[in-house]
Amino acid sequence: MSDSPAQLLARIGTWWQQRALRERQLIAAAAVLLIIGLLWTLHSWTQREARRLDRALPISQAALRAMQDDAAELDRLRAQPEKVRSDAARWVPVLQDAARRHGLSLELRGEIGSVSASGQNQSFDAFALWLGDAQRELGLRVFSLETTREAGGVRIDARLTPQG
Repeated sequence: MSDSPAQLLARIGTWWQQRALRERQLIAAAAVLLIIGLLWTLHSWTQREARRLDRALPISQAALRAMQDDAAELDRLRAQPEKVRSDAARWVPVLQDAARRHGLSLELRGEIGSVSASGQNQSFDAFALWLGDAQRELGLRVFSLETTREAGGVRIDARLTPQG
């Protein structure tokens, strides 16, 4: 049988009155310490979370800006006339010849409106000159570039798009 709230309070009050004064004081002190401990734990947790979010917010904002930039670039590429999109396949042989002239061994792939270039153990100086030629001769610009130092040079992953 379950008690009503009034009956439960009456039973707790009776139990409380049956305790000795010293026992009631100890129980009250323990309850106060328990509440203080719970409040302190809650406060510490909220402070830690606030610090974590303060660190995470700028990173998330930067990622959002990068996604917005990528979305704008996609919109720009989709809005280009078909001729510009199909030119990527014609750029590959010209870029391959220029890469050989600079002593580079790059893997080039024509994509929609861009060319991706990748290679390992490349000379960064020769790659920079090759990029200059691509900009001057074909009007291409670096859209993305990642280089990683290796024992014999650098690993290169780049994407070139028409200037515009």
